[in-house]
Amino acid sequence: MKTTMLAALAMLAVGGFARAGEVGCPAGHFEAVGDGAGRLRAGTHLVLDDDGNFSFGFICAPVSPRANVLDGETFVDAEWETCGDGLFGPMSMWARIDPSCTWMTGWVRSDGVTKRFEAFRIDS
Repeated sequence: MKTTMLAALAMLAVGGFARAGEVGCPAGHFEAVGDGAGRLRAGTHLVLDDDGNFSFGFICAPVSPRANVLDGETFVDAEWETCGDGLFGPMSMWARIDPSCTWMTGWVRSDGVTKRFEAFRIDS
């Protein structure tokens, strides 16, 4: 009990407290911006649904991500076993969503290729 209290006080002292397992933003669509080497194609959609699931455009079906909220920022880690009805292999995504829930940065990885992205909310 004493250890738990000390850990909670330490988190408060550094300015944050994490809530695990929930996406700290309302449902919405984010659109990737900026093209270039090692970047996700501009216009690609990342969708957060009402149940807190993420889908990658129209290719990867919604999955329940691992999520944490710390200091207002949401950190999301999602994995798909397959995308595009089996046309594409496993895919993973890691993202950070700002406290206003309007901007997302992160990366997606498939077949050993990593693409970074920045995306803004298009439905607000």
